[in-house]
Formats: sequence, structure tokens, C-alpha cells
Amino acid sequence: MVSHRVPPGREIETRFLPQPNGLRIQVDDADSTRPRPCGQNSEGGRGLELVAALSDSWGVSDRDGIGKSVWAVLTAPGRKDA
Repeated sequence: MVSHRVPPGREIETRFLPQPNGLRIQVDDADSTRPRPCGQNSEGGRGLELVAALSDSWGVSDRDGIGKSVWAVLTAPGRKDA
């Protein structure tokens, strides 16, 4: 196990928030750089292509404090109109 300590407010947090028709997954970090999807031949940014393909919606918003939140909403099968 690797332990990494960071100053308060600079932690990476992952949240799983139930929604009426699915789940919102949110990752907060202290880096204010906004991620953007890149092409298939890129060396980085392909994770967002997967998020976009698997989620119903996703985005980036300001975090309380330093950094940003990257989130995605997944709808349960058969629940899009619920």
C-alpha cells in the first residue's frame, strides 16, 4: 500500500451520488486545469472519450475551494424516462 499525504484542501475525492434514475460519479481534485477529450491518436485524454461513451452526460464544474470537479451521470437501464 502506498500512502501519500497532501495538504488539506488538495485531496482527490471521489463521490458516488444516487440520482432518481441512476448514479452521478464525481471526482474532485486541486488542479484547476480543465480536461478536454483528445483524438484517438493522442497520448492522453482518452479517458474522457470513455466517460462520454458510457455516460448520459458529463462535465466539469468549479470545486468548493481549489480545483475542479469532473462528473458523469449514468442512467440505469430502462430508467431514462423515470
